[in-house]
Amino acid sequence: ATISFPSDVILTDKALSVKANTKVTLELDDTLIQSSNPVVDAILVEDGATLTINGNGLVSAADGGNGFTIIANGKLIVNDGKFKSGNDENNKANACVYARGNGQVEIYGGRFETPDGTFVLNKKDSDRATTSIKVFGGEFVNFDPSDNASEIPHENFVAEGYKVESFVEGDKTIYKVVKA
Repeated sequence: ATISFPSDVILTDKALSVKANTKVTLELDDTLIQSSNPVVDAILVEDGATLTINGNGLVSAADGGNGFTIIANGKLIVNDGKFKSGNDENNKANACVYARGNGQVEIYGGRFETPDGTFVLNKKDSDRATTSIKVFGGEFVNFDPSDNASEIPHENFVAEGYKVESFVEGDKTIYKVVKA
């Protein structure tokens, strides 16, 4: 199924959820999908589901709680879009894309940002053996996906045959993944 929204979507009590055993393509089409509740995730991909995201819209999570921008328990494919997380109740960044359970993440494009450049891409510590994040493209604000300090030890999420180039944009460093 392909889904698009005619207007912005503001989530107050639960995430936009992709259920198990479904394949959905989300066409952002310049739409905003935002969790306005600091304890609500913006998008949840359940185990066994596949979500593909296209378009130039923005997906964001609120400040002040543990609401993430995207939680991937299933397969997440990002081709385009903008993704921003907020801070938790301790003023530390929440994950922008969080792989847990059997989460399999592939990123081919888009722009990803957290308030402080940490946890832009993150795996749940106890699920490192069952999750994967592979980056084939995209821009990451103040976060180098080839040397991810969110994982201990640091992990390289950049796919084989690709590399990171960086440039400065105002007071931010942008790490762009391109073909090697």
